[in-house]
Amino acid sequence: MESSEWKDQLTISPYFNDEEFISVFDKDNLYNVHRGSVNARDAETDVQLAVNKLQDTARFKASERKSVLSASKHGIGKKVTELGHSLGGTLAEDIASKYGHHSVAFNMGTTPLRSYDSVDRSKHKHFRIKGDFVSSFDRGTGTVVMNSESLAEKKLKKHSLLGRSTPLHFWTSLLNRHFLSSFN
Repeated sequence: MESSEWKDQLTISPYFNDEEFISVFDKDNLYNVHRGSVNARDAETDVQLAVNKLQDTARFKASERKSVLSASKHGIGKKVTELGHSLGGTLAEDIASKYGHHSVAFNMGTTPLRSYDSVDRSKHKHFRIKGDFVSSFDRGTGTVVMNSESLAEKKLKKHSLLGRSTPLHFWTSLLNRHFLSSFN
């Protein structure tokens, strides 16, 4: 296949594409994408993350296995980057650190029991929205903190200006800062 055929083209792996993980690649790069929390099983994993025991979980082991297999199938000679949001961001960084890959994490799940200052920011990038509680312990040098307002927050602000502000607006605003859609 000519290299011009690959220009600006990403391929989704038919082998590594499920509800928790997807592998996407081009001629020079492999991107392993880890999903964040969406169900009760993930909530159990989040609890283990909070007490710094993520690597003991079934979710971590499954994600690690998929990343290693994906890298051996699609990543030979390519830059391998693990990507994720929230729990997925923590999985991405931990797996990338273990295997020498790069990582990009958005509103990464964090814990006060772990230091983020020792992370090699030349290989691991963190992006978080100001005011997001889930990623609030990631205060390491090199973390990109962004001010952002989700669509829901903009609507809530409009209602607040009309005199309909309630404590629920505050908590909804706080929760909305964690969503991936905050990175607009």
